[in-house]
Amino acid sequence: MKKVFKFFKWVIILAVCALLFYVVVRFGPLLYDLLTGGGNTRWISVRISEELKEMNELIVHEATLENQGIGTVEDWLLGTVLEYTVPYTYDIRFAVNLDQCQISVDGNTIKIQLPPPKAVYGKLTVDESGLKITKGGWPYKLTPEQYASFKEKLEAEMYEETSTNQEYLDAAWDTAVKNMEGLFRTVAEQSILGATCEVKVIMTDPNANGVVENPSPTAEPALDEAA
Repeated sequence: MKKVFKFFKWVIILAVCALLFYVVVRFGPLLYDLLTGGGNTRWISVRISEELKEMNELIVHEATLENQGIGTVEDWLLGTVLEYTVPYTYDIRFAVNLDQCQISVDGNTIKIQLPPPKAVYGKLTVDESGLKITKGGWPYKLTPEQYASFKEKLEAEMYEETSTNQEYLDAAWDTAVKNMEGLFRTVAEQSILGATCEVKVIMTDPNANGVVENPSPTAEPALDEAA
């Protein structure tokens, strides 16, 4: 009889522990908010920070360009003795370094500071079968060394052109903002209190150690309408 009583005693203890665990997980933000005031905002900011720590960088924009490259072979006396074209594609990818992300709470606002997007990958792909001689010819020819130098120069030019393209940079930043706002909504939905705050995504200025105000709209607490 004592063994049966002891068994049910442990069952009850385990059930109570499980219930307490559920209450802490489910109603933790609410209890924290009631005890400290503004706790839900801090709870959401901590959860966002934990999510971002799991990622090193965030790919925010990709672009592919197709064009014809034009190369020449020069003679010191005769000038251009050979001209050729070759089709190519160039892929560029932009990312935000999340290791430099900073999150803070200002009243009812969660501020997410991100560095500007930067080009992190560029690749030139040349269609060798499409190479055409458009000017000149025998006895002049395109040597492997000249062709390799042409491709190296073309890839450097394309990287310089695309990595500083303001249209791409703006699109990359807009995507970064939307990703942060989406993360905010996802985390806020996990709280029993919902979105009792707002989020503001700010671009840091690497040259001035300051911030540049984000031109994109701020995510508002009305999650039901955004869902």
